[in-house]
Amino acid sequence: GGNENTGTLFISNFLGSVPSVTFRNNYISGSGTAVLQNNTGGSCPWVFQYNTMTGQPTFTGCSSGMTYTGNVMAGLSVCQGTHTKNVFTGGLSSCGTDYKSSSLGLGTFNAQSATLQPTSGTSDPVNRGETTCTPTTDIRGYTRPASGTNCDAGAFEYGATSGSGTAPTI
Repeated sequence: GGNENTGTLFISNFLGSVPSVTFRNNYISGSGTAVLQNNTGGSCPWVFQYNTMTGQPTFTGCSSGMTYTGNVMAGLSVCQGTHTKNVFTGGLSSCGTDYKSSSLGLGTFNAQSATLQPTSGTSDPVNRGETTCTPTTDIRGYTRPASGTNCDAGAFEYGATSGSGTAPTI
């Protein structure tokens, strides 16, 4: 309670084993954007792929098991889990094969077009993801990569125009 309409994601597990969860192609905003809580301690088999998180992810009760690939994360201060090809700002000097950015170069979120994408082809998230894109489309259903050999980090592929243009249904 008390966190309604905050844009914060909460997962709490109080009984049994920790469930495997994959977060892919999401825009998560707010202060402390991903608050994940595991009250059993130990490993948290959570996978984050190509999300844009505009606040610092916070995890409690997880000692290992989290995997981050191709995300854009603002305010990263702790390197937990396995990190591959993410772009981040924050207090860390390095984390896995991630790229530390002084400015993510993202525009303002536009709710009507559901975009918070890099503002230019030279913004730090552009072409910083993997060469094999999983997922193969961005949050809007556009094909990855749009240009170059690598996907853009984050939920939005800069300059993408091919593909369905319709967000995948879950």
